[in-house]
Amino acid sequence: MNIQVAKVLAKLIMSELELLYNYWSEQSPPKSPNIKILPEVCMVEQQRGVCCPYCKSNYIKKHGYYRGGRCYICKSCSHSFNDLTGTPFAWIHDKSKMLNYMKNMIQYHTLRDLSKMMHICLDTSFNWRHKILFAFSRKENDHLEGICEADETFFKYSEKGSREVKTHRKPHKRGGVATKRGVSNELVPVIVSCDRKHNVICRVAGRGRITSRDIEDSLGNYIENSSILCTDVHNSYILYAKTHYQNHQILNIS
Repeated sequence: MNIQVAKVLAKLIMSELELLYNYWSEQSPPKSPNIKILPEVCMVEQQRGVCCPYCKSNYIKKHGYYRGGRCYICKSCSHSFNDLTGTPFAWIHDKSKMLNYMKNMIQYHTLRDLSKMMHICLDTSFNWRHKILFAFSRKENDHLEGICEADETFFKYSEKGSREVKTHRKPHKRGGVATKRGVSNELVPVIVSCDRKHNVICRVAGRGRITSRDIEDSLGNYIENSSILCTDVHNSYILYAKTHYQNHQILNIS
C-alpha cells in the first residue's frame, strides 16, 4: 500500500472508514462469486430436509462451516457432508461458472463450445456435464398421482462407445435417419409419463414397437391406482390400464 494513502486512512474515524469500505464494495466486484451463489444453492437443499446422503439417517448434528456452507456429521455412520454433497456443485471451485454452464448446456451446445464459453478445459466440460446428468437421474420422481399422461417417443439406435461395433457393421457417424420405414428395431422407444404437479418419469423400453409388458416394466407401480391415466389409442396402454384397474381416458387427437 502507498505510504501517503496509509497516512490518510489512519486519520479517518470509524464511520468514515465504513463509508469508504461500502463505496469500494459497490465499485469493485467481489473477489469470489461463490459467496453469492452458494447460499442460494444451499437454501434449496435445506428446504428438502437435511439427511445423511450416505445412510439416509436424520440423526445428524452441525459440524461447522466450509467455504460459506454449513457442514454436518452423521451420528449413525460417522460420515461428514455439507449442503452440496450429492449435487452437481459438490467439489466445484467456481460455482458461478457451473450455473452458466447449465444454462448453456440446455441450449444444446457441444462440449467444445461449452469449454470455450466457460474458459475451462475439455475434460472439465465433460465431467461437469456428467455431474449434471447424474444428479438429474437421482432426483427422478418415484410416483405419479392425479391426472397422469403417458406417451412414447423414439430415438435412433446408437452404439456410440461400443468397441464391438466393427464385428457386425461398418462404423459410421451417429445421427441420420433410419433405413426402414415406420417403427422398427432401428428405433429405441422411451416411455414418458407425467402428472399435473410436473413430476416426470422416463424409461427406455427395449427396441421397436412397445408392448404392454414394456409399459409395465417402465411405469410399474409408479402410477397410483386411483389416478386418471390419459393415453392415445395404442392397444398396449389399454391392456396395461385394464391390468392395473386404473381410470383410463383415451385421447384421439387425429
